[in-house]
Amino acid sequence: VEVFIDAYLKVKVAEISPDRIVGEGPNYYLVVDWRGLRLKTRKICTVGFIESVSGGGRFTDVVLSHDGASVLVRVWSDSSAYESVAGISTKDAVKVLGTLRVFRENVYVSPLILRKVGPEYLLEFSKRVERDRELIFASLAGRVPAGGLAKAEKEFKGGGGLEGGGAYCYGHPHPRA
Repeated sequence: VEVFIDAYLKVKVAEISPDRIVGEGPNYYLVVDWRGLRLKTRKICTVGFIESVSGGGRFTDVVLSHDGASVLVRVWSDSSAYESVAGISTKDAVKVLGTLRVFRENVYVSPLILRKVGPEYLLEFSKRVERDRELIFASLAGRVPAGGLAKAEKEFKGGGGLEGGGAYCYGHPHPRA
């Protein structure tokens, strides 16, 4: 079952990889497979350590890494997060809320918020990733027709969708555009 999340989905840095990105028209989505669900979003929340900061001009590139994976965070000079760049340095732990973007096949996150956190927050964040996904799963369980997710997926792929059509926003039916 594909679930469209129109909220900042907590994801691990390792989950933000080109093989999990799908393009639909001008938009790109991160797709995370989890417990029979395909969570699909453009908005992500992640944490990691600053590996490098470089740039100037129109944007600053921040490389965020955690558990052997990394992702580019591109902070545009006209964005609300730009002032935060001055307060971070290599090896700082940060939390990023932003939108997934792709330019010339390079995946990056354009942040709305970039803020420093304590290193202990990274473990808490991993727990929250799991908890949030359990909540998403539980919120859908009451809406899934008799027969469970397998039947719902079959109906969804057949064009009927769940609750009369379309993918889901977190907590709300969302018609496909």
